Amino acid sequence: MSSISWGRSGVADLPQSDAVSDSSSSSPPAVLTERRGHVLEITLNRPEKKNPFNPEMLVRLADIWDELDADDDLRVAIVTGAGGNFSAGADLDRLVGALLSGAEPENEFEARLQADLSLIYKGFLKEHQPEKPIIAAVEGYCYAGGTEILQAFDIRVAGENAQIAISEVCRGLFPMSASTIRLPRQIPFTVACEMLLVGEPITGTRAAEAGFLPEAEAFAREMEIGMGVMASKDAREGPRAFLEKRPPNFIGE
Repeated sequence: MSSISWGRSGVADLPQSDAVSDSSSSSPPAVLTERRGHVLEITLNRPEKKNPFNPEMLVRLADIWDELDADDDLRVAIVTGAGGNFSAGADLDRLVGALLSGAEPENEFEARLQADLSLIYKGFLKEHQPEKPIIAAVEGYCYAGGTEILQAFDIRVAGENAQIAISEVCRGLFPMSASTIRLPRQIPFTVACEMLLVGEPITGTRAAEAGFLPEAEAFAREMEIGMGVMASKDAREGPRAFLEKRPPNFIGE
């Protein structure tokens, strides 16, 4: 189930998602993580290029999704972008150009992607969905792959002046991470068609007006999940703590 809320953010010039990437071993990690209690904060960290997705970023994200699911102490993840932008999309040099041309890998991340291309889609959350809630905090540019991965988040928070676009069409590319499927289900069909076929960005304000809608789920599946939650120890602890006027002691069971 998806919801969306909006804050404030400024924008600047057009994103340069097709700039040459820096593969120097001295570069900081393309993705940063920090634990705050039960929350995993994830930062897309290539601010000099407006955080485009290169092989390192996608491989690290794929590993992080596994970490989130496997760690019982983590309950939610929040993803944001460094430097005032979420992501300008794919790195057209190293992610698209190098992989399509079959160039020799420049680092371990490119080697892992070439050995297992499904890591691209796992990083983008095309077919993999974490078992725990994930939240996107968007400001500035959210283009192409940035908007594709955005559609997989359970909660999205964005600045009113954020720039959100499915811009692959402007480069003669196809949005391969399910935007042609997800987007018409989450916002009005005509708005989705305009975004997919024209590629022009919409502001956070316009996106809020259009509304990212929950994807439909079968009632049977909803009941299956809901009844399991309601039968848990935590579901008994919550009301008991409320009646006893004390903080709940949730144990994840």
